[in-house]
Amino acid sequence: ANMTESPPAPPTAYDDVAHRGARGTLTLSSRGVAFSPEDAGAGAGSSVVDLPWTVVSKHQVSPSSHPRSLLKVVTRPEAVGEGGPRGGKPASHTFQFAGRAALEAARREVSDRLGAARPGGGGGGG
Repeated sequence: ANMTESPPAPPTAYDDVAHRGARGTLTLSSRGVAFSPEDAGAGAGSSVVDLPWTVVSKHQVSPSSHPRSLLKVVTRPEAVGEGGPRGGKPASHTFQFAGRAALEAARREVSDRLGAARPGGGGGGG
């Protein structure tokens, strides 16, 4: 085994994040992106997100001039599960953070984890 490989970073949970109108926690782990609403009541199921890094194609954040701190995660067209739209439309999930600092931290972390999860590591730029 290659001992120089660093262990995967522990998951990071970002509280006070909103997705589809539901408040909850966004968790970034070595496996992927997950969002779980605080209130798991009726209708909350639609706001649950569980995206492995293998299906994430890119992520964007709103510009600093934007009034809200938004992180957008775009998934690959072929990643859509059963019952999803066919025809290869990429899906996107938008998460609203409480503040810019948390957004920037999440953006960097998504970038790092996405790079680490890709075969060959790094490269590709952008």
